Amino acid sequence: MGNKLAVDNIPVGHILWLSMWQIEPTTGWEKDQKHYSKKRPNELAAVMRNLDRYIKLLNVSKNSKALQAWYLHPEQSGVLGIDQKGGGGNLQETRLYTYADDDTKTVYLIAIGDKDAQHADVEYCKAFVNTLRNKTDRQ
Repeated sequence: MGNKLAVDNIPVGHILWLSMWQIEPTTGWEKDQKHYSKKRPNELAAVMRNLDRYIKLLNVSKNSKALQAWYLHPEQSGVLGIDQKGGGGNLQETRLYTYADDDTKTVYLIAIGDKDAQHADVEYCKAFVNTLRNKTDRQ
């Protein structure tokens, strides 16, 4: 295993910090997920496996912004892209866009898209995060 963190094999006695994160799908994610379940089920399965890995990392970490993994891609405004890598060959480049709120321990599933839609997806996600932050600031 070397120096790489194998989240699936962390002995329970070695967990120093445990916090359970909740997942909050947005309507945009739900729409995209329906499309991908019909048109690109293998890509959807691959990003969902990586989402599961990400959640396991979050559950043993104190700060979501400090996490790094080969399938994670930080974007602007705290948006994080989770890609399809590790899901097998011949998969279209796909990213699941998320936002982790450390205060509420919530991971928002915002959108899923391919490489061609990446710029538009990131802009959409940035707008979502800005709206969420403004809403939180007013409360």
